[in-house]
Amino acid sequence: MFCCHLDQLVIQTAEKLQLYGINAELIGFITGGRKENRNRPIQIASVQSLSSRSWWRDRNWGAVILDEAHLTAFRASTQHFFGPDHEGLTIGLTATPYRLKKTESLADRFDSLVQAPPPAALTEIGHLAPLRYWGFAAGQGRVDLTGVHTRAGDFVTGELEQVCSDPALLDHAVTQWLRLAEGRRTLTFCTTVRHAESLRDTFIRRGVPASMVCGETPRAERQELYQQLADGVISVLTSVDVVAIGFDLPDVDCLLLARPTKSKAIHLQQLGRGARPSEGKESCLVLDQAGNCLRHGFLADDGPWELNPSQAPSEGGEAPVKECPSCQAIVHASLMECPECSYKFPRKEKRSRTDDLQELAAKPRLTAPHKRMQTLIRQAHRSGYNPAWASMRFSEEHGYEAPAEFWRHALFPEVNDAAVHRYTAYLAKLGQLKDKQQCSWSLNYLIREFGPAAVQSRLAMIREVWAAAREEESLVLQSLQAPV
Repeated sequence: MFCCHLDQLVIQTAEKLQLYGINAELIGFITGGRKENRNRPIQIASVQSLSSRSWWRDRNWGAVILDEAHLTAFRASTQHFFGPDHEGLTIGLTATPYRLKKTESLADRFDSLVQAPPPAALTEIGHLAPLRYWGFAAGQGRVDLTGVHTRAGDFVTGELEQVCSDPALLDHAVTQWLRLAEGRRTLTFCTTVRHAESLRDTFIRRGVPASMVCGETPRAERQELYQQLADGVISVLTSVDVVAIGFDLPDVDCLLLARPTKSKAIHLQQLGRGARPSEGKESCLVLDQAGNCLRHGFLADDGPWELNPSQAPSEGGEAPVKECPSCQAIVHASLMECPECSYKFPRKEKRSRTDDLQELAAKPRLTAPHKRMQTLIRQAHRSGYNPAWASMRFSEEHGYEAPAEFWRHALFPEVNDAAVHRYTAYLAKLGQLKDKQQCSWSLNYLIREFGPAAVQSRLAMIREVWAAAREEESLVLQSLQAPV
């Protein structure tokens, strides 16, 4: 049995099985709108249909494959395949092995993990198209989510729609598309149908042919819209959920992320819609108005993966509260009106920024030894050890000395006066700085962390920190030597 999450995946699965040489006469379906052929050895099922039919439970399945296993393995209709009555293999397939709830993990369902090459490797060998990212740099403007609550691990949809449907944000999305991606076949990911319709209408008002697709769009109409996008009849297709999984149009070369999400799986699924390679496609632009790339990273950052166990449920913390300035009653932080005196709390003004998107540079991917060395450096710093401890531990574990690039920015990702001052003072406490040799030792580790140019330009400040450290050390020695 091959279990699918969505109806369109049932059709795609049947087509792929036949493409790989499996005769259509061997394939049956357990899904709405199709005649059952229960005697056929291969069955393609939708998880929704499994819950409303029971005959399949009496069959001894040699293997069950759960597509989009991060979703289907947690449906009530599939739990039979993880129980004692199922003796065959249960195999889960997913490109995004993440659950929103920390109390749920794929390790709760599966015993071992077989990994495909991660996205970075697949891109390097041409199986995925490169993605170029445009968004708001860290600390700059993005969608203001102040007041948007979380439910079931993700932002509350209704509250998110109100924020994201701000006409200024809709206009910003279209303006940035015209500036950076005009002429590209574009998918947009929206919060709700109303948001998707509003964004579609904004594109049309600006002279861009656009349409909208959602879960209620009939299957035949969906296929027609997809074909219109492929043929260039429309340039933009706004969507809600329906194209995040199972959509396969390799010619798409722009993604507009207009839906903030806390789900890393949703984010990566959306990026995957633009990573399909096709002839003549050099790259796919990702226009991230939602700030999801800052929240979850780039597609190439994903993997390798681990089958980690789920976490135990945490005890509920104290509910957030605030004090009414009128009657001093303590009320829940989400209330906008005091239930005691009817005082109306002022609403914070939404300040979603509409600056131009900037191209976001990919972070360099670190090898396992590089990551290990940086972990050891941070461990030494937290414990107040000499940084040479990290070097010694690394050499013991790997049999060679860590190269200089393994040290760079292990403690301070940004180079500035405050960071250099702080690390200089730390090193000064470790070394006594009585002679040139000890000063050279301190400079060596400053250069390893920040680079020679950054240290050279701040030598005057470094000497001041040393002088202060020597003075403090001298005062301490004098106090220790003073007669009692």
